[in-house]
Amino acid sequence: MDTILVLDDHALFAQSLSHLLSTRLRATNVHDFQNIKGALRWIHANTTPTLVVLDIHMGRESGLLFLRKIKHMDFPPPVLIISSDSDPRKISSYIDNGASGFVSKNEDVDILQHAVQSIIDNGVYFSEDIRLKIKEFQNTHSAPANNLSEQHRRILWHLQQGLGNKEIGTRLNISEHTIKYHLANLYRQLGAKNRTECLMQANKQGLL
Repeated sequence: MDTILVLDDHALFAQSLSHLLSTRLRATNVHDFQNIKGALRWIHANTTPTLVVLDIHMGRESGLLFLRKIKHMDFPPPVLIISSDSDPRKISSYIDNGASGFVSKNEDVDILQHAVQSIIDNGVYFSEDIRLKIKEFQNTHSAPANNLSEQHRRILWHLQQGLGNKEIGTRLNISEHTIKYHLANLYRQLGAKNRTECLMQANKQGLL
């Protein structure tokens, strides 16, 4: 059974979103928190959640602090950022700190549900509009893709061999969830939407 944590400093919003997700996504446990400390305490005391839905603006706290803290866990949960600010510079910063997806608070609830399910199933979600904004920003500000980490290069090689996430995780001795996390970052760096595009871009840029 999937477990989702909703993290927002406004209790009414957090509880409403939790109720919405638990109603729309069957067989899902949803817990809401109004502060980072409470969410981290829950994660350390329980198994890694399937997904964290995080309001990046947490009053006096910053959602980035939460991202940076879980980024160094052995098995960090995927995080879907929700915010009313769609500045590509900020979204790129969230991604660099481990976010797996972004949804504007101005979007319809169906989009949010789709984003949650996409991350649970595929490890990543960014709308086409957000992808284009991020890609345009990163084309002028990001480091080149040939600066991929050794772990990312190993994952690329296994992708080329046609292995699935579980098989790659077994060979690299890391969890399937962590493989999804790395794939999300690979897709971002290479400007890809899926495995096929990822491999095409990697070959095009001489990474394989």
